Amino acid sequence: MKKIVALVSFLVLLGVVYGIYLFNKKTGSLQNVKPDIVITADQLYMDFNKNEILALKKYEGKVIEVTGKVIMVQQTDSISNVLLSSEDALFGGINCSFNKLEDNLQKETVVTIKGQCQGFLTSVILNNCVMGKIN
Repeated sequence: MKKIVALVSFLVLLGVVYGIYLFNKKTGSLQNVKPDIVITADQLYMDFNKNEILALKKYEGKVIEVTGKVIMVQQTDSISNVLLSSEDALFGGINCSFNKLEDNLQKETVVTIKGQCQGFLTSVILNNCVMGKIN
C-alpha cells in the first residue's frame, strides 16, 4: 500500500513540476517564421464574421501575416495591442498583441503584422505578434 501511495505522490509531483514548466515557458519569436497565410485585415475579419466555425478551422493556431490600417495602439508595462481596422467591424477588426512593440505607431498607418491566430471575440485575436512592414 505504501508503494502505491508513494507512486501516486510521485506522479502528482511530476505533473505539478511539468505544469509549472509549461506555464513559465517562453514562446519563441515569429520574426523568422514563414507565415502559413498572407491576408488583408478586411478579408480575415470577413471570414470570421461570415462563418466563425469554418474560419477557426482555417486560421486557428496558424501564423498569419495580415496587412491593415492602425486605428488604435495601447501599451502597458507587459504587453502592447495594435487594433487594425476592418470595413465590416463595428469595434475594430484585428487585435494584435505584442510582447514588445518598439515602433512608435500612429493611427491611420498601414502596417503588415505577423502573429498566431487565437480565435474571435468581437475582433480576430492574433498573439505573439511581430511587426513587419510599415507603410
